[in-house]
Amino acid sequence: SVNTTVANLLLNEAIQKFTGKSTAEEAWRSIFPSLTKDDIVGIKINTLFYLSTHSQVVDAIVQNLVAIGVPENNIIIWDKLDSDLIRAGYQINRGETGVRCFGTNADYDNTIYKIGGQSKRLSKILTQTCNHLINVPVLKDHSISGVTLSMKNHYGSVDNPGSLHGNNCDPYIADLNNTAPIKEKTRL
Repeated sequence: SVNTTVANLLLNEAIQKFTGKSTAEEAWRSIFPSLTKDDIVGIKINTLFYLSTHSQVVDAIVQNLVAIGVPENNIIIWDKLDSDLIRAGYQINRGETGVRCFGTNADYDNTIYKIGGQSKRLSKILTQTCNHLINVPVLKDHSISGVTLSMKNHYGSVDNPGSLHGNNCDPYIADLNNTAPIKEKTRL
C-alpha cells in the first residue's frame, strides 16, 4: 500500500527539483503561475484495466493544491467512467463541497478535433470545466504501443479511443496530446 505522507514527500522533492525552487509551496506555485481563486484544476487519472492511479498519490497532489490556495471544490479528479472510478476505489462527488470526482460518462464537447486524421470529441470536463490539468497516469505496458508513459492516459479523455490504436498508436498518441485543450492546459 502507498503511504500518502511518503508520497507527498517524494512528490514535493520531485517538484522542487523539476522547478528549481527551494520550497514545495514555491514549486507548486511556479507550475500554476496564472492560477486564480476561481480556476478549476483537473486531475486526470487512469482507472482502466485494474491498474489504477493510486489514490494516495492523488491525495498528495490535492493536499499541495489546497496548500497553495485552490479551494477543494475547484479540484476535479476524473477519468472516463464513474463505474471505473468506483471500481478503483474513488468516491464520486459532484457536490458543491469537497474535492469533486466523476467520470466523463460519454459527455463530450461538440468541437471536432482531428486525431491521426479521425474526427474526435474531447471530454467536457477537459474542454469546458478545467482551466488547468495535471495528468497522473500509471506506468504500464501496452501490448500495442509499448510503454506510453503519460501520453496514453488521455485515451480516457476522448470519445471512441479504441479507434486510435492502429499502427502502434502512431500518430494518435502524439496528435491527441497536441490538441489545444490538452496541450494548453497541462501543467504537470
